[in-house]
Amino acid sequence: MEKTFQTNELTTPVIEAGNIELRVGESYDLLVGVTAVDSSGKDISRELEVENGIDVHKEGIYSVHYSIRDSSGCKVTKTVRAKVS
Repeated sequence: MEKTFQTNELTTPVIEAGNIELRVGESYDLLVGVTAVDSSGKDISRELEVENGIDVHKEGIYSVHYSIRDSSGCKVTKTVRAKVS
């Protein structure tokens, strides 16, 4: 007797982003160097959303939140640190 098993393996998207260091008053594109891929390895970076509360005119440590949702509806969020000095 042969048995067949079917699995519904779901892999979430992956966001690659690193911490950011800025000088006071410096402008910066928060998407530079940030990428996202879905479970099949397809680049979905253009669909990234960014939330931040960085005040580039004030020294401090801030959080930057990147989020992405793939075609299956899986949503992933990654938070990085932004240091303004």
